[in-house]
Amino acid sequence: MFALRAGRTVLAVRDLGAPLKAIRPFPLADGRALLQLISAAPGLFGGDDYELDIEVEPGARALVVAASAAKLHSMVPGARARQTVRLRVAEGASLEYHPGRNIPFPQADYEQVLQASVDPRGRLALVESWAMGRLHRGERFLFRRLSARTAIDRAGQPLYRDALELAPSAGRLPEQGLLEGAHYCVAGVWCGPAGEPSPEPSIPFCEEDAVLGPFAPGCWYLRGLFRDGLAADDAVRAAQAAADAAWSHSSYDWARFAP
Repeated sequence: MFALRAGRTVLAVRDLGAPLKAIRPFPLADGRALLQLISAAPGLFGGDDYELDIEVEPGARALVVAASAAKLHSMVPGARARQTVRLRVAEGASLEYHPGRNIPFPQADYEQVLQASVDPRGRLALVESWAMGRLHRGERFLFRRLSARTAIDRAGQPLYRDALELAPSAGRLPEQGLLEGAHYCVAGVWCGPAGEPSPEPSIPFCEEDAVLGPFAPGCWYLRGLFRDGLAADDAVRAAQAAADAAWSHSSYDWARFAP
């Protein structure tokens, strides 16, 4: 839990069980606190069931990033890894959550549920990135299943819903039009108070198949399909830079902290 103490955002409560660890937060120039989450495990395995709760109290501002990509290891038939993430942002608070890229190994089966609640005068940003396998090993679409459900509520009402469901074994997924031959999928969302400035939705921030646009007052989304991982990263950074400008955030060395 992040809280505001003497004008500074601090990590007021830290209760992490193995294998998750948290590095001491770094203060940013604009008052945000940057926290890196690390895992002592080499990835997620069949039977793993993680839960992560992040709460930001009134006035506090936090940026939470993963120290590395998430490796979704091969799993025996019937086994599955699961992660549940709960985010809560109070009045006048801000939370940016960047968990890093998910990379499924052959026969990986992964399910993720993310539930967020943001006050009408709070800010929430999150970006999710998925690879379609370890491409350099020729493992594209060899996972069993990727399932992700994201729900964001504001003032108790639905604000944003997103779902990703990929099961290559259930059909000829690599040849279907949904991914258009892409190797990476990115979904991002930025939610701020109604009436705040938003990035120009038509900014040409990359040459791949990506779009940045509004979906509610003070809120916008990023969607992208990429054949190149570096292009996916560049698009996310460009979208984040646009959000920083809209929210009057100072810039920081993203490459220093991003996985």
